[in-house]
Amino acid sequence: MSVLPSLMIGMNKNSGHILVVDDDERLRTLLRRYLHHAGYVVNTAEDSMQADVLLETFVFDAVILDRMLPERDGVAALSAWRGKGIETPVLMLTALGEAPERIQGLEAGADDYLGKPFEPKELLLRLQRLLKRQFAPVKEITLGALRYDKARAVLMDADGGSVLLTTAEAALLDALAAKLNTPVARDDLASASGVNTRAIDVAVSRLRRKLGDSAVLQSIRGVGYKLVGQPC
Repeated sequence: MSVLPSLMIGMNKNSGHILVVDDDERLRTLLRRYLHHAGYVVNTAEDSMQADVLLETFVFDAVILDRMLPERDGVAALSAWRGKGIETPVLMLTALGEAPERIQGLEAGADDYLGKPFEPKELLLRLQRLLKRQFAPVKEITLGALRYDKARAVLMDADGGSVLLTTAEAALLDALAAKLNTPVARDDLASASGVNTRAIDVAVSRLRRKLGDSAVLQSIRGVGYKLVGQPC
């Protein structure tokens, strides 16, 4: 891996919360320092079990995941996360550059793949691309039989009619839609929506009834809630 300090001069500032998962302490430290100087908030984990805890505690915008981890490798960890509905974009790192290994990682749900050794600048560009795709403006979201127009903050039924929402319900739906298919902690949801933390559960229950499908607005045990939908 190239020396990092020289690349830190003049880098564009970015934003986002990144999780780096790698059992190589030196690489974790270098990536944390490099991404921090690039403008990102960074957490690190030395194995996939530590990563599990962090993913259940925080909302991340992207994960940089080593394929060759002890006990449970990156492919198995990623498969487990996707099985839980965690759709956070993942950039997988590996010293295994053969096509079958890359395919296996992509099939497990990786969004991009980068072989070791790599240039930090290339990693940064790939990360920026992932985040750009993650935060690309979405005009409408399909939520079961309903559609949500984000620009107008309007929930519509199959016939195009508006579903009446209270101010609190509309604020919650907007906050959840901003993190579509990603678990949102109750405190983060309260902060983003302006709904009192003690009133979150009641407001979510009412919103779920109006959505008409319990699978669309899911309770994530020990974390908070997740809105499940499809951008359109």
